Amino acid sequence: MEIHISPPVSEPTLRYLNACFPGWGDQRTFDWAFSRQMRGQPPTDYMLLSEDGETLAGSGVSYREVLLPNDAAITVGIMTGSWTLPAARGRGFFSRMIEESIKITAARKGALLIAYVTADNPSCRALLKSGAAAFPTSYFSRQPEAGAVAASDETLAEVTNIPDQLIARWRQQYVGFARFGYQAADDWRSQFLYRPSRPRVLTRNADEFAMIDEHGDTDRIVAYLGAQSKFPSGLLRAVFSRAASRGKKMFAFSSDADLSELCLASGFAERPGFLTVNVADWQLLASALRVKDQPPGNSNALVADPQSPWFIGTWRLQSGDRM
Repeated sequence: MEIHISPPVSEPTLRYLNACFPGWGDQRTFDWAFSRQMRGQPPTDYMLLSEDGETLAGSGVSYREVLLPNDAAITVGIMTGSWTLPAARGRGFFSRMIEESIKITAARKGALLIAYVTADNPSCRALLKSGAAAFPTSYFSRQPEAGAVAASDETLAEVTNIPDQLIARWRQQYVGFARFGYQAADDWRSQFLYRPSRPRVLTRNADEFAMIDEHGDTDRIVAYLGAQSKFPSGLLRAVFSRAASRGKKMFAFSSDADLSELCLASGFAERPGFLTVNVADWQLLASALRVKDQPPGNSNALVADPQSPWFIGTWRLQSGDRM
């Protein structure tokens, strides 16, 4: 098995991605996923795995800032767009990607390597087998005829931008949790607002918004903010009602107990998932957590243990944080 690491190149990677994930996206999607560089973070690394000169698998490692509950900032690598051609699956390519991604992240001065997976995905089994810690997440979906979401009398206005003060308040609502940091409002906009899908921003008033990606027959919640940074249950119920009235499915990703409770009460089906975490550099993590003990070796589970000094906190993420 040969591994080649370089900056991301769209051809032929874009073709491989769409072969493994039909409808993955076009050049604009590729550039947004792999060519954007967050302020203060390294550029994306991309690996291709081959045998006898034939490319069989690939994966990106993109880099982001994460703020811990104590507000210490660390760099994390994110496994992005990992794929293996069907004929090569089951031969250990993804496990090798995990190993190399941890090494690459460490070389880039990253403390953690993270990945998003559903619990029923083979990638999840490989990540857990690698020793990764697992933080539960949920993937919610609702058919237009399912559930009992009452019709909403709310009138949702559409806006084209999010003011800087609302972005600042969006960031503030997750202080005290592990969350992504955005050093500038434009970094936040590039992640959420300027996605290739150009999501719609819907509001009931000047203090809250829900950002919706209208993708085919499904409306996806990308981001949301409620008044006084509280969970905007009224706004989201209006969004659910809007989708149902148009015969659209609804999708929501959650690491947030409040959103999960609302989705379950609104007739959504839950698909369990995980945010997996492998420690790439224990010394960097110790410095951020202010832990004086010696690194414990490959005990990644400690970072998910609230009783451990290595606990990195409860994650609060929104769907648009992922990619």
